[in-house]
Amino acid sequence: MYRKATSLLTLAAFVLMSASCATLKTKAVFKPSELAGSHAKIVTVVKASGERIEFSPSGPGRVRGDAVTGTAQARYGVQVEIQGPFSSIKRRPDGSVYRITDRSGREHAVVRVSNEGDTTWTILINDTTVQPVSIPLSEVKQITYRKPNRALTAVAIAIPVVLGLILVAGIIYTDNI
Repeated sequence: MYRKATSLLTLAAFVLMSASCATLKTKAVFKPSELAGSHAKIVTVVKASGERIEFSPSGPGRVRGDAVTGTAQARYGVQVEIQGPFSSIKRRPDGSVYRITDRSGREHAVVRVSNEGDTTWTILINDTTVQPVSIPLSEVKQITYRKPNRALTAVAIAIPVVLGLILVAGIIYTDNI
C-alpha cells in the first residue's frame, strides 16, 4: 500500500515539476526598451527583415545592453560526394531518396540527390553549426522566450509537500493504532 502511494506521489511530483516551471511566451517588440533588463532565456528572435534566428538550449539569447546576444544554431546545406556500393537506400513514396548508407557504413540524411552515378553519388545534406551572435534591439521584431512561471512552480512544490505530509501522517497514525 505504501509503495503504491509513494510511487504515485513521486510520479505526480515529476509531472508537475517538469510541466510548470518554465513556459514559452512570444512577444512582439514595439520598443527596444521593452526588452531591457529582462532575465528571460530567449529561444528565437525574428528580425525586422523577417530572418528567424534560433538560439541553442545550452547558450540561450539574453538581453545585454542594447543587443540580444547568445549562441545561435545555423542550418545550411552541404554537397557531399559519397562512394558506393550502398548497403541501404531508403526512398519516399514519390521515389526521392531520404536516407542512404555508404560503403563505410555511415548513414546520411539526404535533402536532395544532385548526381546519381553507379558508384559515386553527390547528395545535399543539412548540417548544423553554432556560432555566437549579437542582434541590436532596434532590429528585433519578435522574440520567443522561456521564463519561469512562479505561480505554477509554487503549486508544483506545494502539492507534493502536502501529499507527502498526509502520507507521513497516515503512516504515523496507522502505526499508533
